[in-house]
Amino acid sequence: MDDTTIEKILSVDLNLIQVNKEKWNNFLIQPPTWSEYKTYENLQQNLTERRKDSLNSKTIIVEAENKQIRVFPHSENNIDFEISDVFARGLDFARAATEILNNASTDTSALSQLTLLLDKFQQNLISKHHNKEKQLQDARNELERFNGALVDLLINKSIVKKRSEAIQAINFVRDFLWKKDICMPICVIENIKESNSKMLRYSEPMIFEDPGFKRRNANGNINVWDKDQPWKTKLYKAVGVNENSTWFKSFLENNLNEMKKISSTPMSRYTPNPANAFLCTDLIVDHNNEVTYSSSHERVAVTEPLSVSDTKSCQEVTDWNHLQLFSKAHLKYELNNFMEQWGDVIGDNKPIPLTILHQTLISDEVTFSPDQIKARASKVQSSVIDSKSKANAAVRRMLESSTILREKRTGNIEFISNKNFNSTYNKKIPAGWQKVTVELLETNNGINMWSARTRVRNKDYDDARKLIENAKKMFETFSVDNNHLKTVIAFLSSPNHSLFTPFKFRGSKVKEAIKNLTLELRNGSGFNTLSKKARENMALSLHAAIELKCTIHETWLGSVRRNITNFTRDYVRQAPVSGHLIDWAVRGALTLAAVGLKAIVKIFTFPFSLPQWIKHREDRREMYKSTYEGVLAESLGVLRGGCMSSADRALEQAEQRAMIKKQFAIEGKIISYNDSPEEKARVYRTYGGTRTKHACVENATGTAGTSDKETRGIFFNARAGILSNIAETPEEQHLAKQLSALRKGRFSDGTVSEYLSGKFSPGDIRTVFNNSKFEKSNNLIETYGAIYIHPYYLTNNAIVIPPSSDTQSKIPTLQTISEGLKNIKDISRKHPEKKIYIPVAEEQKIFGIFKRNHWVTLEYDPVHKKATLLDSRPRAISFIYPCKAIKRQLKEGLEMLYGSSINFSFEKKYQGVQHNDIHCGAWTCTNILDLAGAECEAYNIDNQKTKYKCSDESSVVQSYTRAISY
Repeated sequence: MDDTTIEKILSVDLNLIQVNKEKWNNFLIQPPTWSEYKTYENLQQNLTERRKDSLNSKTIIVEAENKQIRVFPHSENNIDFEISDVFARGLDFARAATEILNNASTDTSALSQLTLLLDKFQQNLISKHHNKEKQLQDARNELERFNGALVDLLINKSIVKKRSEAIQAINFVRDFLWKKDICMPICVIENIKESNSKMLRYSEPMIFEDPGFKRRNANGNINVWDKDQPWKTKLYKAVGVNENSTWFKSFLENNLNEMKKISSTPMSRYTPNPANAFLCTDLIVDHNNEVTYSSSHERVAVTEPLSVSDTKSCQEVTDWNHLQLFSKAHLKYELNNFMEQWGDVIGDNKPIPLTILHQTLISDEVTFSPDQIKARASKVQSSVIDSKSKANAAVRRMLESSTILREKRTGNIEFISNKNFNSTYNKKIPAGWQKVTVELLETNNGINMWSARTRVRNKDYDDARKLIENAKKMFETFSVDNNHLKTVIAFLSSPNHSLFTPFKFRGSKVKEAIKNLTLELRNGSGFNTLSKKARENMALSLHAAIELKCTIHETWLGSVRRNITNFTRDYVRQAPVSGHLIDWAVRGALTLAAVGLKAIVKIFTFPFSLPQWIKHREDRREMYKSTYEGVLAESLGVLRGGCMSSADRALEQAEQRAMIKKQFAIEGKIISYNDSPEEKARVYRTYGGTRTKHACVENATGTAGTSDKETRGIFFNARAGILSNIAETPEEQHLAKQLSALRKGRFSDGTVSEYLSGKFSPGDIRTVFNNSKFEKSNNLIETYGAIYIHPYYLTNNAIVIPPSSDTQSKIPTLQTISEGLKNIKDISRKHPEKKIYIPVAEEQKIFGIFKRNHWVTLEYDPVHKKATLLDSRPRAISFIYPCKAIKRQLKEGLEMLYGSSINFSFEKKYQGVQHNDIHCGAWTCTNILDLAGAECEAYNIDNQKTKYKCSDESSVVQSYTRAISY
C-alpha cells in the first residue's frame, strides 16, 4: 500500500456515510417496487446495487491503485449492525434464485412470483418495530420463511426435485455471486488508545491463475478445473443436476472462467482453489501519517475441499490448492514484501532466505469435534492436517528439485529444474538475478475449547523451533558488536527441554537486554544500515522469538511421549486392525504413565508448580504460541493459513497479533505468556478489539456474525487468552452468535402461496412448538417432503401432535390426523390420562367447491372420551365448514391408538376473536400453548374460549415470534 493510498484512506469524508445511510433508509421505507422489473437481468442488476447500498451505509469506497477499497472508519463498537442488514442478507438469497431462474430459462410467471416474494419480504421485515433483540428474532424468522418460499419456487418450476437440492443450489450460487460481485479489498481504521497513532488493517481477496506446474513425465500443466472432475460430480449431485437439468450447465458455461480466479466462501467448499483466501497487511501510522510498522500475512482456510468426500480426489485438489499458493505471481508478491523489510541486510549477492510458515488452528484428531466431523475425506481418527501435510511434502519435493531465481529489477520469479539449471547455467546465477531459498514450515495449534485434547504432532514443536533458528540466523548478522543482542541470541540458543518443569522464563538479564536492545533499534544506535521500519520490525521479532522460546519449552519425558505416540500413530497404525490396537494400547499406556508421573513430580515441585498453575489456569498456551509464531513468521517471510473457515479462529488470532503490534508500538514491549492475569487483562482491554474481525467476516461471507462459542469454550467463559471474551460486551457476543446463523441461512418448509398469504405454514407451527417449553420426543421421524419432525410434544397435562390435515391429498405434504395419532401410540400408553391436542389444517372444500385453508385446535379428552374443536373465527363465518372429515380421521386414529373402535362425543366451539383470513395459525399456536400448559398453568377449553378479545390479536400475532427463537 503506497503513501497516496494511505493518505486517501485516512482522509475519507465521514459525511458520505450519513448520505449513503439516508439513501439506504429511504429505499427501505418506500413501498416495494420489485414487481416493476420484467427481466431477470434488470432484477439482478438492481438487487446487486441495493446490496452494495446496504454496505455503503456503513463504509466509504476509496479509489486507489487502480482498484476500489471499502474503508471502515474507526468505531468504538466491535460490530456495526442494523436490522436492515438481515433484509440485505435476504437480497443475497434472492440474487441466487434470480441467477438460477435466469439460467433455467423459465417463463415469466416465475419472475412474477419472485418479485412478489421480494415485495412481501421487504414489507414484512421493515414493518417490524420492537426492541432490537426482539426485532432481530423477528427478522431472522422472516428471512427463514422467505428463503423457504424461494426453495418452493425452484421446486414448483421443476428446476430441482428435492428440497435439499434447492437449498444447496441457492447456497452455492449465492456464495459465488457474493465473491464475484460484492467481496472486495477492505481497510479498517483502528485508533490506538493512549496515542495519536492509528492501525490500518487491509485485506484483499486473492486472485488465482494457472500456476503453470506440471506432473513428472507429463506434457501439459496440471488441470483440475476442465473436463470431468470428481469434485464436479459431487457438486452436480448436491445441486440436483440430472439429464433434464439445463440451468447448472448454463451457469457453469457463463461463470467457469471467473470461478477459476477466485476462492470459495467458507460455506461452499466444492471447487478448487484455496477457500476464503485473502492477502492481509497491518500498518501502523503516526500522527503525521508516516508508516512506522508494516507486516503482511495470508489468511487461508484449510486447503482440503471439505465438501468433496472422495479421499483420492480430495487430496488432488488439496495439492492443487497448495500449488496455487506457490505460483510465480504469488511468490513475487511475498518476496517483494520480504525484501522491503530485509533487502538492506541481505544485499544483492547473497541468496534470499524466505521462510514460509503454514500455520493452522485446528482441533486435530479430536473425536466428535466439529473439525473432525467436517473432515469427511479423511479416515477414522484422521484430520485435515493429514491432507495439508501430504500436500506440503509434495511442495517441498518440488522446491528441492528446483532452483528459484528472482530478477532484482522487476522482482519476477522463475522456477528452473535443478537439472536444467546445472546444464544451462553451469550452476551459476545469471547476471541481474538472485537465488531464493524457500523453507516451508508447518505447525498446528488447537486454540479452541478442545486444545487439551488436540493432537500435538512433532512438526508443531520442531518447526516452531526451526522458525526461531531462522530468526536467530538473521539476528546474528548484527551480533558482532552488540552485547544485548548476544544475550538475546544466547537465550534463543538455550535448551528446549528440562527434566521436571515445562515452564521457561526470560530472567532479569534477558529482560534487561531486550529492553535496551529495543531502545537501540528505535533510535538507530548501531543499526544504521536498516530503515526505521525494518528496525521496528526487527525489534518486535526479537520480542516474539523470546516469547515463543518460552512457550515451546517441554520436559524430556513429555517430548519422549510425544515422539512415541506420533510414531505409533503415523507408522504402526498403518497395519490393518492390529496397528490400530497397538497404537491405542501404546498411547493409552503412555497417557496413564504421564498422569502418574505428573502427579509424583507435582508433589516434589509443589512450591514451584502451584503458583504457575494458578497463574496459567485461565490461559491456553496454544493461543500464545500461535500468536508469537505468527508475528515472527510475518517478519521472517510469510505467515500463511487459518482455521477450518479462515474466519472465526483465524481472525481471532489475527486480532491477537494486532493487539501485540499496537502494544509494542506504544509501550515497546509485548504481552508475555508468563505475565500475571492482571497484566494480560490490562493489555487486552487497552489494545484489544474485534472490529476488524467482524468487518472481514462480513466481507467474506455476507454477515458480520462469528461462531465463537467453540473458541471461547462452553464451560470456561472467562479465559484470559481469548480476546473476544474480554474485548466484546456480552451484548456483542450474543449478537455475533445470532448473526452467524445468517452465513448459510435457514430455510422453512413453507410454500410461495403460504408466504404471500401471510398464514402460518406447518413449519412455522413446528418451529413455535420446538422453541416452546414443550418436552420434545427423543426420536425424529421422516414426514412428507423428506422433512424430519418430532412425532409429539409433552407437558404435565397433555400430549401435543405436530400440525396435521383433515384431508388425504393425492400428493400429500402434511400428515393426516389419523397418521399423527398413530405416531403417539407408545407414549399414549404411558400417559393414558393426558389430553391430546392437534393443530388441524382444515382443507376440505365448502359445498364441494371452495377449498378452505384454516388452522383450528382439536382437543381429545381420553378420560371423558370427548373431542372439542376450537375455532378462532366467529360462528357466522365458520359454521358452514363440514367437520365430517375431522370426525372420520379422529375415529380412525383413535382406533389405531387404542386397538378398538372408540365412541366419543364431538363439539365445536368458536372464539370469535379472528376477523381476517390470515392469523389463524397464531391463534391456534396460542390456544394449544395455553391449553397444554406450555407457557403457564393449563387452561380448560371453556376458559380458553373467553380468555382473549379481538383487541388482543396484535399482541398474540407478535407473541408467536417470541416463540420462534433459535
